[in-house]
Amino acid sequence: MRLAGLLLVLAALLLPTRGMAGPDEVSVRILATDFVLPGKVVRLAELGAPEGVAVSAAYVESGEPAAWLAGADLVILDTPRGNDAQAVRARADEALAASGQPWIQVGGGPPRSGGLPEDVARRMIGYYAAGGPENMRALMSLVRLWTSGAESSHLPPPARLPEAGVYHPDAPAPFASAETYWDWGRSRWAEGAPIIAFAVSSSMLTGMQTALADDVVRQAEAKGLAPVVFWFDAADPQGITRALGDVRPDVLVNMTHMQNGEARTAEFEVLNVPVLQTVTYREGDAAAWRAAPSGVSSQSAAVFLAVPEAWGMSDPMVVAAVEGGEPRAIPDQLDGLLEKAARLAALRATSAADKRLALMFWNAPGGEKNLSASNLNIPRSLARLSAHMAATGYDVTPVAEADLIAAAQALLAGYYRPETLDDLLARDLAAAFPVRDYRAWLDRLPEARRDELVRRWGDPDDHWAVRTVGGQRVFVIPRLRLGKLLVLPQPPRADRVGEAYHDVKQPPGHLYLATYLYVREGFDPAALIHFGTHGTQEWTPGKDRGLAVDDY
Repeated sequence: MRLAGLLLVLAALLLPTRGMAGPDEVSVRILATDFVLPGKVVRLAELGAPEGVAVSAAYVESGEPAAWLAGADLVILDTPRGNDAQAVRARADEALAASGQPWIQVGGGPPRSGGLPEDVARRMIGYYAAGGPENMRALMSLVRLWTSGAESSHLPPPARLPEAGVYHPDAPAPFASAETYWDWGRSRWAEGAPIIAFAVSSSMLTGMQTALADDVVRQAEAKGLAPVVFWFDAADPQGITRALGDVRPDVLVNMTHMQNGEARTAEFEVLNVPVLQTVTYREGDAAAWRAAPSGVSSQSAAVFLAVPEAWGMSDPMVVAAVEGGEPRAIPDQLDGLLEKAARLAALRATSAADKRLALMFWNAPGGEKNLSASNLNIPRSLARLSAHMAATGYDVTPVAEADLIAAAQALLAGYYRPETLDDLLARDLAAAFPVRDYRAWLDRLPEARRDELVRRWGDPDDHWAVRTVGGQRVFVIPRLRLGKLLVLPQPPRADRVGEAYHDVKQPPGHLYLATYLYVREGFDPAALIHFGTHGTQEWTPGKDRGLAVDDY
């Protein structure tokens, strides 16, 4: 709904009326679905103005064909996808035929035209399909010259992008290969900087909407990363690996709608790097996305979440929304993506013996003596896991099943019988996490989130899991150290065992959050494993899909 409002606002600036064009101006009307964002039309209008060409837009989701076509000297049907072409043709073909107005159609199938000499139509289609500022500038010149009957043979032919290439906002032009890009840019990045490749659509360049890519490059380089923003030939089974050439990324980030899943999966296996999925929120701006209960709409979930995961892309994250008519980064979301990419890159360079891992096990049905994550035998599984990790080079202490049963039951007792926490601490079966560190983190949260927690749960110092140790107040957090593997029961969701496990309205309690904070900042693992069918973290308040970085 917010995007529809944005389209109306921007369309007001680009109204499809002859009145906008001066007496000596030529009127070009872009006719499209709302998949074509207004920012592209704004760029076209800017390029047309010096040539005396007034560019405006009409969207087939609203209005009537007669109004869309009124006063236009040339109509351009911009239909990037097959369904866009069908929607536009269904509503506009009859009116175009009746009006006799010149028109071209680009995208969504073979190009078409009407009311134009064949050679003129072919050149117009060529310029518009090739896209980019130089081609669109030539198109505006051609439109002006054609309507005035002037000679246009001096105009250059369309300059098409190569099938694959690399983009950087500071480069004078896109690069035809990753190798030439690397030669140009290697001095920009520190020796050994993590290489993060970002797969984008070539339409980003042809549609003159590179702001998101610019945001990505700027934020990545500010973090000491070496970004490679590239597009590739989707029809080529080896399109990604050919486009990257000899440049070997540490992480691949997908920022486009990939096709040919079987081929892409095979390429991911060859690259053998983490592949992260990103999503642009097209239903509105960043404020609308923040307010939405779902970060990814149900209509988009299959295409941008389920299918990419099946192909090997993980951790889907919304990183952009529509601002000013084109995709722009949501800064904190993009920062979260880049932080993740940087840590994944560092992890690839870390030996197994140096990796620290945390594991939280889910216990259901409940009970301090029960150790079953919805029918998973936790002790036996952990015994096998610890032995396998030790055998494959991890600094992990193998533990027998019987010993794990005794230790895990003692950990759970700390939540069922809080009076046992002191004994756990004395036996090194618990960690002491300072309340002051938790408060410092709490103070860094957005005000609304912090107030929500304090209003519901009160002062952290008053929590039943807090003790005074060495003169300072600490949360006592049950945990088992197996070398560099930290094992913990997932803490009670509402700080009381069995309560609010599936309550998506109630915020997690102080102990719940303090435990996760201890794992992240007190232990600093390379990864956190949730062990079991699921856990209570899936039912915390916030977005159900496309999470925000400040969601629980």
